[in-house]
Amino acid sequence: MTAYEYIRMTLTAEQVSGLAKAGLIAPNTAQYINIYEWHLSNGRSKKKTAQHFGMKPSTVGYAISQMKKQV
Repeated sequence: MTAYEYIRMTLTAEQVSGLAKAGLIAPNTAQYINIYEWHLSNGRSKKKTAQHFGMKPSTVGYAISQMKKQV
């Protein structure tokens, strides 16, 4: 099971957002989830995902790798 799958099984999008706003989870974790979901929904292109979020491809690649980690 990947980190993304575990988070999604455990928490809803609203819960993730609320926990990030409350400081109980790292805000970048919530951002990584958004990046990964967009990446999966829009063709799995790191380049297009980076353009969409206005980030470097390496930053997007890191976010994706964090969500793909096995837990």
